[in-house]
Amino acid sequence: MNIFSPIFAKLAQSRHLINEKIEIPALSEPTSDYFLNLSTIDSSFKKDVYSEFAAKIEKDILDAEIVFNDENKKLEYFNPTIKLRLDLSETSSMVSEIAPIVAHLKYIIKESGNNMYRRNSPRTKILFIEEPEAHLHPEIQVKLTNIFTELIKHNIKIVLTTHSNYIFNKVNNLILANELNTEKIANYHIIQTNEGSIVKDEENLTDAGITDENFADIAQQLYNERLEILHQD
Repeated sequence: MNIFSPIFAKLAQSRHLINEKIEIPALSEPTSDYFLNLSTIDSSFKKDVYSEFAAKIEKDILDAEIVFNDENKKLEYFNPTIKLRLDLSETSSMVSEIAPIVAHLKYIIKESGNNMYRRNSPRTKILFIEEPEAHLHPEIQVKLTNIFTELIKHNIKIVLTTHSNYIFNKVNNLILANELNTEKIANYHIIQTNEGSIVKDEENLTDAGITDENFADIAQQLYNERLEILHQD
């Protein structure tokens, strides 16, 4: 990012003049979009509802701020209490996992305007998040799920992959509590086959939540293993 930042910045400034899509080699288009937007961050951002969600994550989860340094054009971790400033590469894995979400909400997504540097961009904003549970304590996973739910209510579509039962069960609880509308949710079970990854089926989604049998076999296996060990003793 540091090496190619000037190139990304030039590309982003002229995207509205280019008819073909811009894709950084070896990166998917959503990831390329994210890098291009990072390279043109304006730290003098005007606060809106999305930056308020970023502040909530900073306060309730990170206990610090994710800030953009205009001088070196980098995102940094800043703890105002102890005046500690770190490059994200020097922070914990939890911070480095959550920081891109904070940066996107604080600097990139805006309530109005063409924040993606494209003409006629759709009004609905989209966040792609791969396994948000990575390196996160279960309590943090639940807190993030609550924030994702609030973002959905503020016109953000979230597409995420997850292996976390904590996130899954929290989503089910939110459905039961009528905090999440089942009409706004789609859940797919993707499996690996000899022909590649396929959608096995769309999980049963009702007002009681989503049927979860993904981890039932291994859970039963571990339980049986425990009984066998206890029986041997």
